[in-house]
Amino acid sequence: MNRRNFSKLLALLAISPNQGSGNISKKDKIIIIGAGIVGSSIAYHLTKMGAEVTVIERDRPAAHASGRNFGWLHASYPTKPQSFHHLLRRSLLAYKKLETEIGIDIHWGGSFEWHASKENQKILTQEIEVQQGYGVPIHMISGGQAHELEPNVKFDKEANMAFSESDGAVDSIEVVNKFLRKTINLGGQVLYPVTYKNVKVKDRKIVAVRTSIGEIEADRVVFACGVDTDELLKVDVLKTSEPEIILRTQPMKRIIDRVVVMPSFHIHQQNDGTVIIGATNTMEGTAVGSLPGAPVSHLERLASMPESFPDVALEKQHADRILAIAQQFIPQLKTVKLEEVVIGWIPSTHNGGPVVGHLKNIPGAYLATTNSGVTLAPIIGQLVAMELLDGIETNLLADFRPDRFV
Repeated sequence: MNRRNFSKLLALLAISPNQGSGNISKKDKIIIIGAGIVGSSIAYHLTKMGAEVTVIERDRPAAHASGRNFGWLHASYPTKPQSFHHLLRRSLLAYKKLETEIGIDIHWGGSFEWHASKENQKILTQEIEVQQGYGVPIHMISGGQAHELEPNVKFDKEANMAFSESDGAVDSIEVVNKFLRKTINLGGQVLYPVTYKNVKVKDRKIVAVRTSIGEIEADRVVFACGVDTDELLKVDVLKTSEPEIILRTQPMKRIIDRVVVMPSFHIHQQNDGTVIIGATNTMEGTAVGSLPGAPVSHLERLASMPESFPDVALEKQHADRILAIAQQFIPQLKTVKLEEVVIGWIPSTHNGGPVVGHLKNIPGAYLATTNSGVTLAPIIGQLVAMELLDGIETNLLADFRPDRFV
């Protein structure tokens, strides 16, 4: 979806909430800090269960990581611990339900993943065997077999790659849009641009959230603020994020049907024909910030986590380099027209997975941040809503509580 149209749509919805679901005599007033894909999923699931929800966002919905990512829905790689992998698999099932429940457009079809070095291919094969032992629909195939499934892609015939049948891809901006539209239709509010300041506590209970537009009454607060988590909460759950360059094309005829994860780039095509290409390394073994000729000032600039390029020339340099690599494998991309080029900074936690649960140092506060946010958003939304409104703690999140890391 065009980002300008998305912003206009959410602006209209934010000031015109539908006050249905009015039969609940007493609602929990819950403020969610952050309107990314995790925060919007939590908002939707909470309002569906009857809570009175207000989402506040310092910029606009999906403005940062949730609007600047590859959109891969995956439960293929042997993520550790096993409880993390189990969450990923559960979330893919939740997405299938959301397809009809709120009308999310998902392109299913599976994914290919392979590594350039023989040693890494060997390690991948061993890890996939472990996953098969858990019943995961994934197996190793040759480059020749992959080419039969994706005839427009020039795979290395000698390569061994993982083929995960259950993976898919989404436009995460559309997912945020659907979650928030349903939240508002159920009586919730989405307010932006609104900056969080702090919480107001009385008798060891949160009574309000102080913001740039004044105090908002609250019983509980959920922090789903991604890369801002450490700064807002004065905690240390995140490690330094790596930049990812995302290319979005204008819609074109179908060239691939699956997510393809190559050593130096990754690519999928959405149902409307838009091709999404992502790259963390634009050359094998070379970080984006370490391109030949990059000045020291460029590395200093990356430290501030910019989301766009300083000038058109540098943007074109990166885009051309990524496209040139992709075109070697998919010649049809030589006619592609780019719609936009952005830089994404995905939250990355020290434990490599979610950090979800009550914050003991702030009564009534709850934290939800994670790697793989696009994949995990549905299941995290369900589980957080259940924990907050039913007053129980699920074992599915036992390995990921904040007190393990804060």
